[in-house]
Amino acid sequence: QGPDDILTLQQITRLCTQLEAAWQRLQQVQNVHDSQLSKRMAARDRRMKQWLTECRESFNAAQTTATEAELKLHRMLVATRTAGKRRAQARRALEALREEHNAITIHIPALLEQGAPTPDKG
Repeated sequence: QGPDDILTLQQITRLCTQLEAAWQRLQQVQNVHDSQLSKRMAARDRRMKQWLTECRESFNAAQTTATEAELKLHRMLVATRTAGKRRAQARRALEALREEHNAITIHIPALLEQGAPTPDKG
């Protein structure tokens, strides 16, 4: 080995200083990168939270709409049952009136033969 191959203490010191400066720059670049990454991650987290909130709100609105529709359907079913019961009552009342009418109609000729007054005879 010649004298040119041996590093002097001053050269070693200078290389160590350069290495340390390079290491510090690398750390700064890494810190900037980490900071940017953190900001991007935070922004992504905010977007995800916003999206989840919107999904939750949409789901709640759909659930409310479904509940309201279910209540309307229930009311309609109750109203239909009630209407069916009223129709059945009206049908029975009409049938009773028909029977009463038929009974009266059957007795009219007998009453007329007995000389019962009629509206035109007074």
